[in-house]
Amino acid sequence: PLLAGIGLDEISVSAPAIAGLKAELSRLSLSDCRELLAAALQCISASEVAVLLEKFSAQHSAPVFSPELIIADADATTKEEAIKRAVDLLYIHDRTEQPRVLEEAVWEREAAYSTGFGHGFAIPHCKSGAIQANSLALLKLRKPISWNSLDGGPVRVVVFLAIRDCDGATEHMKLISKLARQIMHEEFRDAIEREKNPDALCALLRSKMEC
Repeated sequence: PLLAGIGLDEISVSAPAIAGLKAELSRLSLSDCRELLAAALQCISASEVAVLLEKFSAQHSAPVFSPELIIADADATTKEEAIKRAVDLLYIHDRTEQPRVLEEAVWEREAAYSTGFGHGFAIPHCKSGAIQANSLALLKLRKPISWNSLDGGPVRVVVFLAIRDCDGATEHMKLISKLARQIMHEEFRDAIEREKNPDALCALLRSKMEC
């Protein structure tokens, strides 16, 4: 955004970076970038500019909740397939350019403890520099799968959270905590399992998680 604010309209990058860069630029306006540049020029240190950029990125990044990241009839039959399907969703929709790195981060956490929360829900999650925007992907599975859940039951709904490294531990734990509290409520679980429309599911998650 600073380079766009300066007026740069052509840049050479490696081929794998093109899609992500285009997606990021498509969410920006030139006037916002110019305002950011003006504010950055008033900063007296690099750390102040870094804070400014972080706030700007949070305001202009893709939304955490989006219907495109929801599959209401996922055909994954194993834990491995479900996690890969969730990561693939983020890759397809320009949330990550490094799906393998992101998937490895998820499995590192799974190796420490199972994310099978119970009540038929699993919450695989990670904090990684491979994610471009904080994202939540939801898979409603056609058939329940084994996940070594806390209550010993199978999983029917997978809620995958990927948080940017630069957002620190607070944002990560805040979203996990909110989601866990909602899953404890039978009304929320029933609403998620009953609803089949991605737009309605997205609206439900946003209403419960952003309050």
